[in-house]
Amino acid sequence: MQAAVAKLATAWAKAGVLERCWDSFRDLPYWFPTALQKEALPRPDR
Repeated sequence: MQAAVAKLATAWAKAGVLERCWDSFRDLPYWFPTALQKEALPRPDR
């Protein structure tokens, strides 16, 4: 997954919006708790 994120970051950098590109990896089974939802969903401050 890190390789995919690196490729995406390259594309975002070429578009001039690298500061909007972020990633997050967790060593957990797949689930989507409230804390991760707040991190993953669009934030009005950005």
